[in-house]
Amino acid sequence: MRERCSRMPTREHAVIGIKRAYEPPARGDGHRVLVDRLWPRGIGKEALARAATGRVTLVYAARDSEHNNAVVLRGVVAPRARRLRGRV
Repeated sequence: MRERCSRMPTREHAVIGIKRAYEPPARGDGHRVLVDRLWPRGIGKEALARAATGRVTLVYAARDSEHNNAVVLRGVVAPRARRLRGRV
């Protein structure tokens, strides 16, 4: 079975976004979390910060938008978040 493209949003990905650290913050990003081990060059912590709104954006510095830590982490976290929302 072939997996979906990591950039295509599914229902469970609706509250967990992915964005490259070098892209400017957007209003709908929500709480931005850097998932890479190393801090991206030339990016200040203030540039990655955003107010918490219920949406989370996993921020990565890798050039490859299909294969990076954020894609893997979203795949693990999104189904768990969906299950937790169902319990509330």
